[in-house]
Amino acid sequence: MIPFKARPDGKIALTLDNNAWHFFFKEEIDLAKELPPERFAITMPREVDIEWQAAPDGGDNDRRKRYIEAALSGGTVEVRWLFGFSGMNPASGPPRVAGFGQGVWLEKEEGDFVRRFQAHFAIAAMRPTGLKKDEADAWVGSRSFSSIVLTCESPDKRGPLKVAKRLGGKILYLQNMRNSGLSLREYIEDYLKTF
Repeated sequence: MIPFKARPDGKIALTLDNNAWHFFFKEEIDLAKELPPERFAITMPREVDIEWQAAPDGGDNDRRKRYIEAALSGGTVEVRWLFGFSGMNPASGPPRVAGFGQGVWLEKEEGDFVRRFQAHFAIAAMRPTGLKKDEADAWVGSRSFSSIVLTCESPDKRGPLKVAKRLGGKILYLQNMRNSGLSLREYIEDYLKTF
């Protein structure tokens, strides 16, 4: 088990999986009102940022993209770039790391967790998003030891999020919220009581 490390400023740290955006958009949740920045710090790994931008244009995707862009430009959600030099970015595809003043240092637990999947990434095919299969989920899962991951992924699906949960990661499955009768904020606060 990997111990959970809370934020020193007392805010509740949340990390978004790409499918959480679909849920928030469909449920018409105003994240700035529901999860105010005085109490919540919401981020998504750069890899999730790459995923949502790669969605095909048209219809609901266009409206969802505008919804996400509004949350990002309004400061409700922050893209979490890791610090690295340009040579660390892949030769092709979108960049993953940023330089001084833009990227944050990789926590040891995050790096250890993602390294578990390096052999898989080495043989996995590149997807149309420019990411390897499970790459974004590995980075999302790595954050579950210092923030609550919000996802709509099935708890039974094999992959990085299931591994993170087994190791003590904090994964909150949003699809269960619909039946709870709770608001998003209440659902998160109720989950906090379990640890």
